[in-house]
Amino acid sequence: MKYLILIFTYIAFVSQSCSNNTSTDDQTYNAKFIELDGSSTVFPIAQEIVNSYHAFNPDIKMSLSLSGTSNGFMKFCQGQLEINNASRPIEDDEIEMCKRNGVEFLELKIGFDAIVLAVNPTNTWCNQLDIEQLKNIWNTEREIRWSELDPNWPKAKITFFCPGRLSGTADVFTKILFQGNNGYMKKSVTSEDHNDIVMSISRDTFSIGFFSLPYLHSNLSFVKPLSIDDLDSTNGTGFISPTFDAIESHSYNPFQRPLFLYINKKILSSEAHYDFLRYFLVSSREIGRNVGYAPFDKNSMNYELAKLEKAWKEQQPRAGKGD
Repeated sequence: MKYLILIFTYIAFVSQSCSNNTSTDDQTYNAKFIELDGSSTVFPIAQEIVNSYHAFNPDIKMSLSLSGTSNGFMKFCQGQLEINNASRPIEDDEIEMCKRNGVEFLELKIGFDAIVLAVNPTNTWCNQLDIEQLKNIWNTEREIRWSELDPNWPKAKITFFCPGRLSGTADVFTKILFQGNNGYMKKSVTSEDHNDIVMSISRDTFSIGFFSLPYLHSNLSFVKPLSIDDLDSTNGTGFISPTFDAIESHSYNPFQRPLFLYINKKILSSEAHYDFLRYFLVSSREIGRNVGYAPFDKNSMNYELAKLEKAWKEQQPRAGKGD
C-alpha cells in the first residue's frame, strides 16, 4: 500500500503547478514541472529515480502516477501525458492514435524485467512448470485442481491471481501463452497493483499468480517463485529461475522483457526535461538493480543515451530561445 499513498502524495504536491505545465509557446514546455504515469511494473524504479532527482533539484515539481501501461498510452497518445512508463512496446493502434493527435514520440529502453510465476511458500509440491502446463491451466474456463498436473499433488482447486486488463504485464503474458487471447482473466482475481497480487498469493495455500520481478525482490518471504521451461532447445534446456543472471543472459524464456519510457518529443525543448531523462537512464543501472530489475549493460545504456541526445538536439530549433 505504500505505493498508493505515495502516488496521492505526489499528485497533491504538484496540483498547484499543473496549470503552468505549458508556456504560451506550445513548442516549449515549462521546466518546472515533469509528469510521468503508466506501468505498475516501472513504478518502483521511477519512484526511486524521481525521489533522487527531486532531492538534487527541489525547484522542479514532479508528478508520478500509476494507472497501468495501457491507460498511460491512452493519455500519452492523446497528447495529455509527457512521459509514459511502459512494460510493453507501443502497439499499432496506439501509434495511429499518436499520429492522429500530432504526438511524435521517442522510445527509450531502461532495463529488463521478468514476469514471475509464483505460488504460496507452503506449497511444497510444485517448484517448476513448463510452458505447456501453464497453457493448460490458464486456457480453460473450468476449475483446475493441482492433482491434474500430477496425481501425487493435492486435489485442491487452483486459485489464480493476476494483473488486470490495463496492465502491460497481462498483455505480455497473454501474447506469450495465447497470442493475445485474455480469456484467462475470467477466472482470475485481478489487480493493477502487483503488491496486491503478492499478498493474495501469500494468503492462499493453493494459489498461483504472476507479477513483475521487482515485487519478488521485496517479498521473497511471502511467495515462492517457480522455475520455467519453455521447451525450446534452441535457447537452452531445463527449468530456469527468474534470477538477475538468467535475465541478463536471456535464458529466462519466454518471460523476460525490456521496459520502456515513451516521451512526447515536444518536452525535449525543455533542457530540464532532457536533464531528468538523462539522469533516469544513467541512474537506472544502479537503482534498477537495487529495487529488483536486471539492468542494461553499459553499451546498451550508452546507445539509449545517444538516442535521447539526438532527439533533444532535433528539438532545439523548434524551441527558439525557449526556456
